[in-house]
Amino acid sequence: MLKKIFLPLMLIVLLISRAEAGTWSPELRVGILSGVKQVSLKVSAPCVMINAAKGNVLKKIPAGGSFVVDFEHLKINAVEVRPEKIPIQELTVEIDGKKYYGGVSVNKGKDSLTVINLVPLEEYLHGVLAKEMSPSYPLEALKAQAVAARSFALKNRGRHVKEGFDLCATTHCQVYIGVTDYDSINRAIDETRWKALFHRTGKSDRNTGRPRLWTGAV
Repeated sequence: MLKKIFLPLMLIVLLISRAEAGTWSPELRVGILSGVKQVSLKVSAPCVMINAAKGNVLKKIPAGGSFVVDFEHLKINAVEVRPEKIPIQELTVEIDGKKYYGGVSVNKGKDSLTVINLVPLEEYLHGVLAKEMSPSYPLEALKAQAVAARSFALKNRGRHVKEGFDLCATTHCQVYIGVTDYDSINRAIDETRWKALFHRTGKSDRNTGRPRLWTGAV
C-alpha cells in the first residue's frame, strides 16, 4: 500500500550534462552582514568595483588590496566587487577578516549597510557542508548532505529578495561560513556536482524550462 502511495512521488536525482553545466552556473547572493556602518574588504586577485545599478567601473583594486566601504562616504545605493580577469569562483574576498569565495556587494539602506557574498552555487556548498555536518562523517552521508543542500539553495533562491539577497547565512536558510578546506567535503561536493533532488511533475519552471524542484516531504 505504501509503495502505491509513494511510487508516484519518487524523487529522482538529475545530473545536468557537462556541456549544460558549463553554461549554467547560478550565482547566489548570500547575506553576510546587515545593520553595519562600515565593512573592511580584501581581495585575492585584481578586481573592479562597479556601480551595481549602472555597471560602470568606479575603481580598480589590485591583488591583495584592502579597503573599507563606509556608510557615510558611499554615495550610491550599491557597489559590487568582482574579479577583473579570472572566473568569480577563483576569487576569494575577506569580509571583516573572514574569507569567502566569490565577490561581494555592499548595499546602502536608510541608515546602514548590508554586505552580500556573490558566490557560485558549488563554492557556496563548501561553506555549508562544513557547518551542517562533521567532515569526519562517512563520505556517503556527506554526499547526501551535498545533494540536499544544493537542492535547498536552488528551491529557496530569492527567499530574502526584499532584503536584496537570495539566502541568509543563518539557520533560517542554511548556516554558511565561507571558505573551508576538508578533503572529505571537497570530494562529496565534487562527486555530486550538479546533482539535485527534483520531482517529476510533468511541469517545468517557466523561467528556466527545468523540472520544478520537489517541494514535498518524505
